Amino acid sequence: PSLYDALMKGEVEIAIIPADLAGLALLNSNDTYVIALDYPLFQAIIVPANSTITSPAQLGGKTVAIPVGTGTYYLFEVMMKALYNLTVSTNETGPNVIHVINVAPGEVIDAVATGSAQAGVIWQPMLAIAQTQYHMRVLATFQQLWQNMTGEPTAPFLVWVATSKVVSDRPLLLKVLRLHAEAAYAWDHNETLAVIALERLYNVPPQAAPLVWAMTNDTPASPCITQQGYQELVSEWQYLVKAGFLSSMPNTSRILTCSELGLSP
Repeated sequence: PSLYDALMKGEVEIAIIPADLAGLALLNSNDTYVIALDYPLFQAIIVPANSTITSPAQLGGKTVAIPVGTGTYYLFEVMMKALYNLTVSTNETGPNVIHVINVAPGEVIDAVATGSAQAGVIWQPMLAIAQTQYHMRVLATFQQLWQNMTGEPTAPFLVWVATSKVVSDRPLLLKVLRLHAEAAYAWDHNETLAVIALERLYNVPPQAAPLVWAMTNDTPASPCITQQGYQELVSEWQYLVKAGFLSSMPNTSRILTCSELGLSP
């Protein structure tokens, strides 16, 4: 949220933020544009290794730890209802209800490990840490759930949002997009460099860093937003509107695609 706040206050001109917050940015400011897509959905539902739960369909009547109020929470709510007819609630219980407890992202693992919750929803790099250090099992990834719900391969988790100052300066915009594409290509094709960055910049444990890379090395390498990427983001926002995270649909004309920029994917 701090980077989102900085963007809203005009303290930064470019921010790489979750797709849900990008939707809020476009709703709350006419000066913001989505200029590139980054990592696709990399959240997942985790359970202890010895859990008898083998499908999200079995989460009815169980307690799940998740940061409530986030876009991840609202997507989880929509997917559980659409795919398994399960209601996600912070105060209801019952065989067809997934009771959630609100925990910070860094506390999901502890909630599952201590038995406060039978499952948790988490994202990288905590997901890889849960698997390597706590030997937890991935019940389902959000990419799998999203594909089952929509028929689309994925949706973006992170996107690049820029102000009109950047967008109106075409040489600067093209430079930013080129750097984005180069960084995405380097991440996808250079495991050694990616692992070093994860360990040194994000303090990811050495045993978890390779797994983080293995689960995220499919970032869009196009310097601009393709038509497919555009549709994936629009679809994600539509579901977030349906879930109530977004009050209305953001202005999709402020998603700058390759064709609008006159660029090749």
